[in-house]
Amino acid sequence: MTTKEEMIDSLKQIKIHWDSIPICKLPIDTDMIENGEIKLKKYCCSPNCHQEFNLNELDVMFSVNTEYETKANHYDNGHPSKKQGYFGLRLPDIDNNRVLLFSYYEGEASDYKTCTIELQIFNDKNVLVDKMIIQDGLYYECGWKRTFSISKNYSLTVNDLSYCAELGDVNVEKYDEIEIVSRYKISNEERIKKISESILKPLK
Repeated sequence: MTTKEEMIDSLKQIKIHWDSIPICKLPIDTDMIENGEIKLKKYCCSPNCHQEFNLNELDVMFSVNTEYETKANHYDNGHPSKKQGYFGLRLPDIDNNRVLLFSYYEGEASDYKTCTIELQIFNDKNVLVDKMIIQDGLYYECGWKRTFSISKNYSLTVNDLSYCAELGDVNVEKYDEIEIVSRYKISNEERIKKISESILKPLK
């Protein structure tokens, strides 16, 4: 019986036919994915989502152990993760670099964990040059959520919201909220370069 590791090793030997892989036009954001306007291949939020060996040639390019830029709330909640990522979308190339979105579900970290989406950039030799977690979350009494948007000119905006709320509260009133908006520019020279950061809802 073929193991997952053996399948990954065999797929690494396959030449990727980039001309046959569709490109999703920009802009794109979290709402477009969650509302089904844009569907990520293999994207799901189920513990049983990826149990079968259905890897393809782009799945094996995924790089594990991606670090968060900030350690607040994210560590001990599945990151950095060794979970296999699954190809979701190909975004427009940046010069000779390919930009891919991958998703995975870190259900072992918490029953309240949402799916993670990572943006990873590869050069023309299919070597990873940069990567970043752009969507994630933990829905619980004290939870957090990361959402994203990417404009046509490859400006990336990441919104990090963390909060606490009383479980069972009908109105779900939140407290200790902090919302941070970070802006990046994705380019060939700078890769994923941070431009600015602003705090919209500081801790009280």
